[in-house]
Amino acid sequence: MRSMSWHHGSIVGSEAAGPGFRRLRLEVPASVATSFRVPGQFLRVRVDGREAPFAIASAPGGSHFDFFLRTNGDVAQAWSALPL
Repeated sequence: MRSMSWHHGSIVGSEAAGPGFRRLRLEVPASVATSFRVPGQFLRVRVDGREAPFAIASAPGGSHFDFFLRTNGDVAQAWSALPL
């Protein structure tokens, strides 16, 4: 199993995507963005000491990652509540 490395990202967009859902856009370092090559990949997100996996919803090849969150989980709620 590969060891996990953590990177910082910045939330650059956030909007409601229906009742109980939110779309977040995360700007990531170039080294992270270029490692996303195949649809279906995911990231582990850590917020306030809690972490959970989230599937990347955007297409490979960009400088940002889009996520669609169901905001009923602890990490998803905390992540979607963070300011831009």
